[in-house]
Amino acid sequence: MPDYDYVIVGAGSAGSVVANRLVRADPSLEVLLLEAGGEDTRPEIFIPSALPALFGTEVDWAYLTEPEPGLDGRRIYHPRGKVLGGSSAINGMIYIRGNRRDFDRWAAAGNTGWGYDDVLPYFIRAEGNSRGADRHHGGDGPLAVSDNPALDPRSEAFLDAARELGYAENRDFNGAEQDGFGPFQVNIRSGRRITSAEAFLRPVLGRPNLTVATNALATKIVLTDGRASRLDYVRDGETIQAHIRRELVLCAGAFESPKLLMLSGIGPAAHLSDVGVPVAVDLPGVGSNLHDHPRIDVAFGNPSPSDIDPASNILEVAGFLNTAADPQGPDVQFHYATTLVNPTLMDRGPGWQIIVCPTRPRSRGEVRLKSTDPADHPTLLFNYLQQPEDRAALLRGLAVARELGRTDAFAGLRGEELFPGADVRSEKDLEACLRQMMDSEYHPVGSCRMGTDEAAVVDPQLRVRGVVGLRVADASVFPEITSGNTNAATVMVGEKAADLLLEAS
Repeated sequence: MPDYDYVIVGAGSAGSVVANRLVRADPSLEVLLLEAGGEDTRPEIFIPSALPALFGTEVDWAYLTEPEPGLDGRRIYHPRGKVLGGSSAINGMIYIRGNRRDFDRWAAAGNTGWGYDDVLPYFIRAEGNSRGADRHHGGDGPLAVSDNPALDPRSEAFLDAARELGYAENRDFNGAEQDGFGPFQVNIRSGRRITSAEAFLRPVLGRPNLTVATNALATKIVLTDGRASRLDYVRDGETIQAHIRRELVLCAGAFESPKLLMLSGIGPAAHLSDVGVPVAVDLPGVGSNLHDHPRIDVAFGNPSPSDIDPASNILEVAGFLNTAADPQGPDVQFHYATTLVNPTLMDRGPGWQIIVCPTRPRSRGEVRLKSTDPADHPTLLFNYLQQPEDRAALLRGLAVARELGRTDAFAGLRGEELFPGADVRSEKDLEACLRQMMDSEYHPVGSCRMGTDEAAVVDPQLRVRGVVGLRVADASVFPEITSGNTNAATVMVGEKAADLLLEAS
């Protein structure tokens, strides 16, 4: 049975970071990094505009929720990366950290060390921004962050539309303020996607103190006298046992990290007993607090379509707007897509769409075990739209998006309104549209919530409560979702987790 100082489950946005920092910090540390998926060999991974072609393939877990009661019983598809780089290999490459108030709320809830001023150095350390370093940005970190070299004319029209309506311009959503409309920065360099594996893992693959096992499914955490002493995993049909000298770190994401805890008997005792898992640690919060950014789209046909640059991520520009005078900052994010990316609309011909997302959704769901078979997906229920404010924010954002789409800026690019449709105007009809067409922005978080209360799964040092030598470091630890795309904040969690591990060693 091989021994390792650290075992990391998941080679995605956080796991790649943790592995990099540990093996570089001390050559004597032996680190095992497990990835349930394979190597990142599909060429589409590195072609920014090809991202829709990755959904539903072997590099995608392709989860489905349970029938969602607030969405007329529809099951919502959730792509997650099953490959080196994890979801950073199949996402939209958008670099958004969130609003500084998000992290200050984390700290105010008892998570000492997670306020904005605390986490900013970790964002900066990771970031290699093509604009260079300043007080908000890093210029020489491993993760490439850049401007799109040339915006698509359709993206320029969206920014012109925002100006036409008098909205503020913002050229840096990760700077002093988040409000306004402007271009995204992206994880692209020289027309090529830069995943977390590309940025953090590939530079250390040759180090003798790092072992990377792909196609390796973690199946059970074994506890000895309350300590995580061993991890069992399956590779090529063989069960392998990895002994842990120091710590085990779960970086498997908001679905798989709580699933592995529960398979190992760490979770809500009643649920584990119902499924047939012996209870090792009764930790009621495991799998709870699951949430995500819901979305609704406004889509128009395009009478004069043009090709998309392969180096474009399709989602080039955005806006953050406070539609409710919320003191916490913008409550709605808009993404502009230069082509139709909603699967239910893609057969309607050429077009473009404006995606509307509430930044701070309030509905909460849960992750639960489907069975004791580690190969089974967990059951996922988000309870989308169960909180009235989520519906209200989507409707406010939808009204703004329709107004943007009907400005003179889009006059030469605008055909008919494909969705919701020009005749859909009443609140009753619009709420029906939400139930029938609302989708996910694919940002699941929160299912191993960080905190200091009895319902928290990990403490502010990311240690699993009631277990020694076990931490979680991925988006599942977010107490609440960040305002915007979640990948950058997940990388930050990996950076901070590495420091916490090294400080404890």
